[in-house]
Amino acid sequence: MGETWVQGASDSSLEGLLALRPDLAERILAFDAHASAAIGPRLRALLEIRAAQLLRNEGYLQDADPALVEQATNWYSHPALSEVERASLEVCETFLIDHHSITDEQIVRLQGLVGDQGTVALLMNVGMLDGFTKFRRVFSTGGI
Repeated sequence: MGETWVQGASDSSLEGLLALRPDLAERILAFDAHASAAIGPRLRALLEIRAAQLLRNEGYLQDADPALVEQATNWYSHPALSEVERASLEVCETFLIDHHSITDEQIVRLQGLVGDQGTVALLMNVGMLDGFTKFRRVFSTGGI
């Protein structure tokens, strides 16, 4: 059996791996940047930290803001979190543990807080974090 495009990579950084598929790389990076901008930097950072915790990406956590790590760890009761952040982290955690267990109540609550577009933006971010955290772990690249 022949070598795959991933196995033939001499540079296993994220940039190096994406360079192997330039037809996809630009679109993936643009989509992720747009999704991230739609929810704002603070919420994105909290979601990244929670994803790193749940998907055991210790390297990412070492470089994260300790105050945000504390907030993401204790999302259910931390006083620094807004209701939107709490609801978002709850959906993120549920998605990452077992996406089938997301309830209608969780989504209705989120929609009430951020609207339909905000809910879609949040779920797109969580999906990207889930997929790319796993992708980066498989190829031992940095980041979330």
